[in-house]
Order: sequence, then structure tokens, then C-alpha cells
Amino acid sequence: MDSVTHNNIVTADNRGSAKDLWKAIKDRFASDESANRARVFNEFLYVRFKEDALEAFVTDIKVAIKKLVDVGIDLPQDILAYLILFKLPDNLQLLKRQIMHSDKNLTVQFVCNHLTQFNNENRAEVKESSSSTQAALVSTRTQRPNQKGGQGSSGSNSSKRCTPGYHNPKQDANHTADSCWHLHSEKAPEWWRDAQAKWQASKNGDN
Repeated sequence: MDSVTHNNIVTADNRGSAKDLWKAIKDRFASDESANRARVFNEFLYVRFKEDALEAFVTDIKVAIKKLVDVGIDLPQDILAYLILFKLPDNLQLLKRQIMHSDKNLTVQFVCNHLTQFNNENRAEVKESSSSTQAALVSTRTQRPNQKGGQGSSGSNSSKRCTPGYHNPKQDANHTADSCWHLHSEKAPEWWRDAQAKWQASKNGDN
């Protein structure tokens, strides 16, 4: 328990009683009094989007919403979803529009699933880019007969990523074949399909 919380809960009257301490904790964190409700709601409003730590953002959002429910603030799912989307930065406006204009019911879980999928795709692309860059550096610096072995290692890293028409179950334990956009492009948002089309066009142009 941090010092601020300790000072707000532990008093001379309840210090020796576990029952009284528990009541003070409940009054502090699960009270439906207006001041406490306002504090909990502000905590939700001030959860900041972290593009470099998206998993932590999704967790923080879910925890904040759980606290809202605990103090009696049970907002409709679509309203909560809009409030989450409002936190997305300008560079993710396309993703926001795709989620908002989906034919699916707009819920907190739906938004969080899209953000998680977006994060997984980004991490896979970063890994592939990093592997390609490393392979290029090795190829440039070594120029030795065993170069083929180095390229094989790079190929192994790249093969961990799902590719069009192929799903690699080892890419991510939470990434299933049913949710893989490379197998089911019809489930992918438009921004992802557009990015794939541009990538394919660029690849064909290079060839």
C-alpha cells in the first residue's frame, strides 16, 4: 500500500481491527459517493494512449472500467468504446474510422481486440524489417562462402511471421488461425488491406 493510500485509510481507530480496515478500504475504493465516483471517472478519462506500450494501455483501460463498475458507473459499451477511441492519436485516425464504421457491435472488447491485433501486426513487421536489415549488414560486411548460412538464419526469423495465405502458429500464442488476417483478409480492417496491397504492388514493382 502506498503512503498516500495508507494515510487515507489507516487511522488510530481502525489500526487494530482487520474488519474496520477492510471497511475503510471499501469506502475508499468502492464507494458510490459522488466525490469517489468523480475520482474514479477521472482516472479513466486520464488513461493515456501508449503506442509504444499498447498492451499496457489495453490493460489500464480494462482496470479503469472495472473500477467504474465497482462504484456504480455502468456506461453503455458503445459510449465506453467511443471514449477509448477518442484517446487514439492523429496518426491512427484511419484505424479509428475503421473500428467505428464496422458492421459489428461497438464494444470495449471489440476495440481492445482491434488494438491488440494492430499491435501484433506492427511487432511482426518490425521484426521482419529488423531481420532484413541485419541480414543486409551481414551480407555486406562478410562476403564469405558461409554467407548462405547467415541468410538461412535470417530466413528462419522471417518465416516466423505470417504471410499471405500462410499462418504460423508459432508467431504468437494468442494469434490463432481463425483471427489471422493473412488467412482471412475479409476480417481485416480496410487500412490493413490497403497496406498489404501497397506492399504487394511495391514488391511486384521491384521484381
